Amino acid sequence: MKSGDGDDKDDDKSDKLDKSGHPLAKHFLVFIFTSLQKKERRSQIMVSRYGVLSLDSSFIHVKILVTVSACARFGFITVVLGFDGVSENRTAVKLLAGFSAADILEQNICTLPGACDITNCLL
Repeated sequence: MKSGDGDDKDDDKSDKLDKSGHPLAKHFLVFIFTSLQKKERRSQIMVSRYGVLSLDSSFIHVKILVTVSACARFGFITVVLGFDGVSENRTAVKLLAGFSAADILEQNICTLPGACDITNCLL
């Protein structure tokens, strides 16, 4: 697409498709669990990742709640969340300010054994 302003670089990137004809992601949201042990025993696990065309604070907020809950379900307790300074991240953090850990877990974890699997809990 040409915008007529002479700068077509961004427009060319927005039209890129993968081999199946789907648009390529422009933004990535990645959640990594890192242990707080000493450096010699520290471990990192990628918990989830999302490739999306556009990213907003409500999407980030929901994915944070879901990811923290999924980690808790498997015994991983979230102590710290870290972000870069993008405005969507800052807004998502402000949205989290009204939630306690109990609120997050009550809303996002299936409490009955066998009532759901992790896929259903992450929706």
